Amino acid sequence: MVALTNTNGYSGQTNVEAGTLRVDGSIAASSQTKVLSGATLTGSGTIGKTTVLNGGIFAPGNHGASVPGAHRKVASIGTMSVAGDLNLAAGSNFDVKVDDQGDSDKASVSGAVTIDTAAKVRVAALNGTDDGSSYAPETTYTILTSTGGITGELDSSVVENFAFLDASLLQGASDIKLKLSRNDIKATDVAVTGNQKGVASALSRFDTSDPVYQRMMGMSAEEARAVYDSVSGEVHASGQQSVDYTFNLFTSSLVGGMSGGGSAGRQTLALGYAEEPQGRTHPGLAAVTPALQATGVFETAWITPLAGFGTIKNNGNAAKLDWAAGGLALGFDRPIEPEGSVTDFGIGFGYLVSRGDVDARSSEYDTKGGFVGANAGWSDGAVDVSGRLAYGLTDVSTSRVIRVGSITRTATADHWTHTFGGRVEVGYGLALTNETKLKPVGTLDFEWSGHNGATETGAVSLNASVASESRFQADAGIGLEVEHATKLASGANVIWKARALYERPLADTTPTQSLALQGNTGTQFVVDGASTARDRLVLGAGFDFKPAENKRISLNYAGKLSKSQSMHVFGASLGLDF
Repeated sequence: MVALTNTNGYSGQTNVEAGTLRVDGSIAASSQTKVLSGATLTGSGTIGKTTVLNGGIFAPGNHGASVPGAHRKVASIGTMSVAGDLNLAAGSNFDVKVDDQGDSDKASVSGAVTIDTAAKVRVAALNGTDDGSSYAPETTYTILTSTGGITGELDSSVVENFAFLDASLLQGASDIKLKLSRNDIKATDVAVTGNQKGVASALSRFDTSDPVYQRMMGMSAEEARAVYDSVSGEVHASGQQSVDYTFNLFTSSLVGGMSGGGSAGRQTLALGYAEEPQGRTHPGLAAVTPALQATGVFETAWITPLAGFGTIKNNGNAAKLDWAAGGLALGFDRPIEPEGSVTDFGIGFGYLVSRGDVDARSSEYDTKGGFVGANAGWSDGAVDVSGRLAYGLTDVSTSRVIRVGSITRTATADHWTHTFGGRVEVGYGLALTNETKLKPVGTLDFEWSGHNGATETGAVSLNASVASESRFQADAGIGLEVEHATKLASGANVIWKARALYERPLADTTPTQSLALQGNTGTQFVVDGASTARDRLVLGAGFDFKPAENKRISLNYAGKLSKSQSMHVFGASLGLDF
């Protein structure tokens, strides 16, 4: 770009062949200026006779000129004075900017104006349609005046990018006006996703004097959709997944080991297999190795640090959710060993925190909760049946930054969530060697969660009333587990386990939330959260290490993978028998 800021006495012809010439000073009135295809003439100064050829751009005012020290191009309203005639040839462009105060760029021509009918007016809002302007239902701007009169007419179809305003031209003998008028496009008409349509319906019922509504009227369709996503409160739905995963992370600490639900738990039950009763023929495996058999009734006190993280991808409606959770669990287990079988039961307690982030919506979902659970299992050496039940009470805090053009507000809320659920698992061990067992496994996980309502604060009319909500989930899995026992030279015993399962949900995988915006409390809408796929691969690996008769150490990993999600959880447990 070349900028002329002072008086220029050159009286010859000036050709703008490429790039941008900004005239904020003046060019001699006797000079002629031609703007060629692909070039732009802009500024708020004075020029002589001017001709804009096919593909050339005549843009009075400051159209995005670079300002020293600024991080972006800055535009401003201005008037270009033409001391002579102005000719707009076929295919030329007359660019103007407008604002919500009724001001616009303008060409003030002292001579005559000649216009070819193929010359176009292109209009844009000052600094973009999301500049925070509040456009009235109808505004008229004067974009050209001519002392010598106007011959010809501009193309009647104005090029613009407003979703809810239409532009039209009013041409007189000596001036041209541009009118922006509210069209019949509804807010819901530009929405694409289900969440956007729900929000658009609520926003369209805002009072027309509300700043949010006024900002929205001056936006493009793309910008309006971004507003819908920002306002949606989607985190209140997606964040429920964080609650579920944190609950599952706790239940993984209960005896039952590496559950098909993707948890990573302690595997102390594997160390308690009993011998096959004498005289009984059984295709299964009674004891992996005699060194690992239980020698009597004992109790185990255990403590387990837990951690997990994962991602649920954008599904075209709800944005990506990233979550992470961690905490500590502890408890007691006790086996009972009637002849030929082992029955064990226990209880556990935990405290976990989690964080869910929906970065595309500038939203956060934080939890902290207490959990209690019980477990029981039975094995005759070949058949294993185990189950567990747990309850969690979780304090949820949400925060989301909402942006509507230049308006930025932060909405926060708090509520309590109750979670109840459990698992049933059945396996049948088949002996491969004296130390190795292959076990087909079937699992069923179930969970109910519900929360009381909440009301956001901090975002004025964009605060949401969050309705009480409940959700039920059930997942069935089937797969194989491999278990291998070894006895180290030190006398310590180790059991290694790995499993792979196919899992499929039996209920809807998409969490939902009903909301109502404060600016329109009479209209409730539903948003969907991030949803998981219906076909999942669940992997697990870990080991139990018993360095002494009364000490047990377990390390475990499990992952859940599908086309829309990835989840990884880890557990480490220390158990003491007494």
